[in-house]
Amino acid sequence: MASDSDPLVEYLSARLEDARERARAAREVSAALAVRAEIFAALIRHFRERPDDLLLRCSWCSRIGLGYRFVVADVPLGELPAAVAERTTHGICPDCAERLRYESPGGPAPPPRER
Repeated sequence: MASDSDPLVEYLSARLEDARERARAAREVSAALAVRAEIFAALIRHFRERPDDLLLRCSWCSRIGLGYRFVVADVPLGELPAAVAERTTHGICPDCAERLRYESPGGPAPPPRER
């Protein structure tokens, strides 16, 4: 029986750790690509269903409004065609508006956190 100090076992163990790390990195890339694909699909739906509407991008967090939700857009506007940038306006998403409401001088105290 080979021991852990056996060069073959050490070599195979190192290859196993390398393979696991590469698989983890591939899963992260795959997840990021899936999110990006969802964003592009949502953009297509937005411009098909509401061709005259502007796309809303939050000036504070840069999330974009798609339907009734704001999503993190890891796609810089510079990567999108000029036609998309021309049909984009800036505003504030509900989360940032709520946060600013409580952070502004003289604003109300934030609600207590649930435990």
